[in-house]
Amino acid sequence: MTDRVQVISDISWSFRDHGTGAASVSPKVGTRYSASIEVDPFPGYGHHSGRVLTTLERVEAAFPLPEPFAPTYFLLEHEVVSRTNGQQGIEIDYNWTPPEDDPKDDAHQRPWHGYVVLSGKRIPPHPAMTRYLVAHEYGHVVEDWLIRGRREPVYSRTLLNEYAELRGVDPSISAGGRTWHLAIQEIFACDFRVLVAKIEREFWPHPGIERPEELPKIRAWWRRQVPR
Repeated sequence: MTDRVQVISDISWSFRDHGTGAASVSPKVGTRYSASIEVDPFPGYGHHSGRVLTTLERVEAAFPLPEPFAPTYFLLEHEVVSRTNGQQGIEIDYNWTPPEDDPKDDAHQRPWHGYVVLSGKRIPPHPAMTRYLVAHEYGHVVEDWLIRGRREPVYSRTLLNEYAELRGVDPSISAGGRTWHLAIQEIFACDFRVLVAKIEREFWPHPGIERPEELPKIRAWWRRQVPR
């Protein structure tokens, strides 16, 4: 699993930084994905790779995802200019061809690679923050995996809308300034972390939102999702 956790230390400089002073790093997932992520060039500290790996092993034991869907974690040694702690996404395998015995090209079933990018910080990240982020971002990948299982388009909102109804929260609130804690996708990922991964369960960064342990219907929903 060691190739699933990669340290990205090289940064690139561009004449087209528009005077921001930002540099960039380029994580690569699979054979295609290589995005440019703007970072603060100030020397920083990345998350401890060994701690990320051991936490990832715990999370995957609780909710295993098959290859190639299981995420690769990229650890930056500089802070992203957005100042967020991490980000998650998928890279769809557009080189995929349907099997010969089933030639229909079902776009919803194309394989994809999950990835997580954890931002570096000027001060070394606390071990608890590392564990929290590994499990939380994995929860976002699980969301994409469950959408796939429903044979819905990538990034479909149907699953989250239904989950928001169960949770009794407004699904239209986005993860913006001081609204992150109300965004359903972030509540979903934290519910996964607490109920399924059981990582840093004390930390509940959603004031005004009930903890998932207090909601039998949410506990039951997650029990149905965990692979058997």
